[in-house]
Amino acid sequence: MFNAQSIMAVAKDTPQSRTKMLLLIRRLLERCPSQLQEAMQAWQDGQHQEAGRLFHSLRGSVGSLGAERVAATLLVIEQAIRESEGDKVPPLLQQVEQELTQTYTVAQVWLDQELKANEVPPEA
Repeated sequence: MFNAQSIMAVAKDTPQSRTKMLLLIRRLLERCPSQLQEAMQAWQDGQHQEAGRLFHSLRGSVGSLGAERVAATLLVIEQAIRESEGDKVPPLLQQVEQELTQTYTVAQVWLDQELKANEVPPEA
């Protein structure tokens, strides 16, 4: 669901690099819900190619967070859009919204704990 080990492995050397990585994760988490809503809106507005591009971008964000299940569902959505199989997309949108919500909740709890443990101020 959420696994920050790979992204945090990059930052294990110094407290400053760990703080920078935690702040990066925070920014990614802050953007994900709006990225999903923007992509879903593009789909609903009939802008399917734009929706595919936005889903692809979101897949990169959640992939960075180790959210493999969400990334896999987003890939299936992208493929359905590319292959003009629009009838497959609506149930996948519901699925990815649920998966992203679950992932976001778990990731936010982890992030809050890490920010506190690393004494990162809220305004950082």
